[in-house]
Formats: sequence, structure tokens, C-alpha cells
Amino acid sequence: CPNSTEILTVGVVYRPPSGSSISFLEKFNNLCRILPKTGVRILGDFNIDFLQMNSNTSTASQFEDQILSNGFCPAISVPTHRRANCRPSCIDNILTSDIDKVLLSGTISDRVGDHMTVFEFSKINFVKPRTLR
Repeated sequence: CPNSTEILTVGVVYRPPSGSSISFLEKFNNLCRILPKTGVRILGDFNIDFLQMNSNTSTASQFEDQILSNGFCPAISVPTHRRANCRPSCIDNILTSDIDKVLLSGTISDRVGDHMTVFEFSKINFVKPRTLR
């Protein structure tokens, strides 16, 4: 659209299950501070269960505080990871700085491995790409 004004910044994050949660939280917070305040999506396998964020789990609570204090909101609120003999968890997510523009989000149950695919449909008017010379 010639009159569109929005830019979308997208990034992907992976935190290994054995990775230091303290180091991850510090690096994640530093990343959030340099990102624009709108038009941002951070997709990832965070290996922090979003379903546990209301509990007193230290890492989950700290991560939730960082997400919200940096102006983000998780778009996924259902299990994204299922493994035999384990409780379902929501460790994959899409963090958005524009939750009011999200029309639909969720998971696709035809999964590969233990993880489900996450998706988000949003109402965004993109800036026309510039031609580089």
C-alpha cells in the first residue's frame, strides 16, 4: 500500500534447555531495550514454560516480568510441547509488542517431534520496501 506506515521487526530466539536461565534473562532484557516499541515479534523456543508464569517458579516469573515490562505480550497461551510421560508445556511462543493487532494465534496440532507449530495472524499495514542500489 502506498500509504502504509508500519515496519515489522522479527527475530527468533532459542534457549537450550540446559542453558543458563540467568544469562538468558540478562541477554533477553538487553535485546528488548534496543528493539523498537511497536511492530516487533520475537518467536522462539524459550524452554521456559509460559503455563507456569503465574506460579512462584523463579525463572518463569522473572521472564514474565521482563516480557511485560518491555512492552511485550505472549500470543500463545496453550501447550506447544508434548512428550510421553511429561506434562504438556508452553515453551514455544510469539512475543508481540502489538497484541491489539493480533487477529488470531494458536498452534497447529500436526507436529513434528515434540513441538507444535505456533502461528499468529495480525492486521499490519506494511511499509513499501525500498529498492537498494
